[in-house]
Amino acid sequence: MVYARRICWVMLYVLLFLFVCSVDFQITDTTLDPSWRNAYNYFAKSDFSFGTEIVFTYGPLSWLTLRAFDAELFWGKTSFWLVMAAVSVVMLGLFRRASGTLAAGLVFLGLVLTLSLDSFFISTVVLAYTLLIMYSQSDNRFYIPLLFGVCGIFGVLALTKFTLFVTVGIAIVLLSCYYCFKRQFIHLLAIAGFYSLTLFALWTVAADQAPHHLFIYIINALEVSRGYTAMSRYGDPASILAVVLCLTLLGLVTPKTPFISWRKHIGTLFIYGYILIITFLVWKLGFIRHNVREPMFFAFIAVVSGVVLGAARLSFKETLQLERERWEKLFKVKTESGKELVLVLTSPWFFKGGLIIVLCVAFFMFGSIKYRDHFPQAFLSEKIYELKRNAGRLLIPGSMQALKSDLENQQAATISQYRLDKIKSIVGNETVDVYGFNQNYAIFNGLNWTPRPIFQSYSAYTSKLLKANEAAIIENGPAFVLLQIQTIDGRFPTADDSLWLTQLLHRYSIVDEESPFLLFQKREERETPELALVHEGEVGWGVPYHLKPSEQLSYISLDINENVLGKARSALFKPPLVFIEVTLEDGMNKVFRIIPAMVGELFLLSPLVENNDDLLSALSGLSQKHVTQLKLSTTNPAYFQSGIHLKLYSESLIEGAFNPWEFALKGISNRTPVDAVLEHPLEKRIWGNEQAVLFHPNGQLLFNLEPTDHSVSVEVGLLPEVKAAGKSDGVTFYLESFDPNNQAWTTLNRIFIDPSDDRLSRQLQANQLQRLGSERLRLRVDAGANNDSTYDWAVIRDIVFH
Repeated sequence: MVYARRICWVMLYVLLFLFVCSVDFQITDTTLDPSWRNAYNYFAKSDFSFGTEIVFTYGPLSWLTLRAFDAELFWGKTSFWLVMAAVSVVMLGLFRRASGTLAAGLVFLGLVLTLSLDSFFISTVVLAYTLLIMYSQSDNRFYIPLLFGVCGIFGVLALTKFTLFVTVGIAIVLLSCYYCFKRQFIHLLAIAGFYSLTLFALWTVAADQAPHHLFIYIINALEVSRGYTAMSRYGDPASILAVVLCLTLLGLVTPKTPFISWRKHIGTLFIYGYILIITFLVWKLGFIRHNVREPMFFAFIAVVSGVVLGAARLSFKETLQLERERWEKLFKVKTESGKELVLVLTSPWFFKGGLIIVLCVAFFMFGSIKYRDHFPQAFLSEKIYELKRNAGRLLIPGSMQALKSDLENQQAATISQYRLDKIKSIVGNETVDVYGFNQNYAIFNGLNWTPRPIFQSYSAYTSKLLKANEAAIIENGPAFVLLQIQTIDGRFPTADDSLWLTQLLHRYSIVDEESPFLLFQKREERETPELALVHEGEVGWGVPYHLKPSEQLSYISLDINENVLGKARSALFKPPLVFIEVTLEDGMNKVFRIIPAMVGELFLLSPLVENNDDLLSALSGLSQKHVTQLKLSTTNPAYFQSGIHLKLYSESLIEGAFNPWEFALKGISNRTPVDAVLEHPLEKRIWGNEQAVLFHPNGQLLFNLEPTDHSVSVEVGLLPEVKAAGKSDGVTFYLESFDPNNQAWTTLNRIFIDPSDDRLSRQLQANQLQRLGSERLRLRVDAGANNDSTYDWAVIRDIVFH
């Protein structure tokens, strides 16, 4: 029987090893999460300083834990997961030796059934903390190796993610307090000293960081974590009820004696206390985003069920006996039936059964959220697949090298889909930054990406972080910037990294575009934003605030503060959502989410900029999306102060940031217009598989003529969609020269494009320009006879002066 049990546990250890060492690396694309994950591979191979040049919630060793594939880091990542798998097996074996088969079995099931990265690492820290207290209760040959091993694990994990840094930090503080209470001062010095040495050694040697930057990293990572806010949806009610059920069951079945007679049960009490603190931390992490990280909470609770049982085993029989006596005394139980009830409620199997139920509830919620309607079939098939895949890759010779080669081929195919050949030819090896969250474009194209500290725009959550990015572009901005206006969670787009964006528009000029980016280049003459205060005052929740009609750029700051009740809610759960509703000049209303800490700094309010085209229109003065009214709302005003302090600023159009005609006609015309009169902005279009410009009636482009010019030609026409629309009555294109004697325009050539014709393009040309004695040429397009240009989608290309 003993041998059979040992064989069974050996098999479980092998299963745990195979599940944990999941060498499953992902080929990243250019979306949000893959971009920042791959960014840490880029940082690992570059010389960036964390805490100063890079500010985020992940540390310099995070590349070890993240699954984004990189050929150069492949074997380092693989080795890390092999080590973590071995560590998991050793810790489970030590936990089984100290706490028994049932507790170890619950921990095993919790780890295997609900394996996810965040919960796995936090559970590893909790389990290591528990083992140190368990094995410090008596002289044990395992304790000293365990102490040094745990410090090494703690050091590595603390530098992968700030959440783990906090989790480990709390563990070290509580362990120090525990050893101090037990008067085990040598252990106190060992745990505090060796952990500190390990942390600094890894920071300076393994991560190649300056020693003093560690403290800056901690402060700035704390700032990012403090400002991190939930997305727009709250947790599912079923998930919240499941959390309440799990915590209630844990509270009911966990013996209360260690909390009352704490001197006799100090080890158990410190384990329970740490679990309580980390459970709250995981609650905050798990429910900060709806249906994204909730499984993390239940995965952690599943492991906790076994750790709680193991902690109680330190003085199990004595604890339950005292528990029984206290319940009888508290409720003055004298009847036999009452004593039998107390006996049941304080029996070992009631305690153990309750923890098993907690594990089952946590596992069910984990699976139903992660796999939704496909649970448990998808769960079972995934686990079987993972087991076969990992066993094959680790046991079959050459399979890991084959995997690496296959991933390299997949990565090459993916990279080829995101080429920026034109931008790369312009930028060369100059420094580049990326606004938005598509940093993988820069990495995939081999650009010299030099990011600002908070390198993904949506993560600059607080005033301090916004100003850090602003200082970076002022003091040491890159030569070029790739910009794509984008945001997350339905936020107001230009509130993301607003100070940096404002400086960009004043210090850089748009020089080209290649989907999905606008390319900005640093100007030699850089302007300082000169904003004029238009209005300062208070606005209430739900009260419309009207803006005077203006063609200028309007900036705003909103001082939104929580009251005491709101701060308590934010600390325990998450803050209420805040929205801004803007009314445009055409009467359209749009609602966006805003982050109070972000909109406390100035951001561009009007014209409304939701994408790159909107930005071009705003900078050219042709935007049709000027904001005329705003209104602030929240899901619950009771959590906020009633008055919102508002400051509204205005600014004239930024000179030098953008020449709309030059930009639109780049590659279309060999001469830049000197002026334009447009009812609608020029827009680039694909016409007949070639690039053209939408030249909407009624519009004019004015060119200077050179003495050497003898002819000009331009291809004109209509987009083929006008035939389907059936509403265009045609357009007329003119080439005209200015007669200085008569002070009038003379028509050189004209062409009418009839949408009913099969041929929707013509060549418009004027010759013998040098004989005209004119210095100006005008290209003009007029609507048809009905003077309705709604469907007159006129286009031009190949403007050539000979």
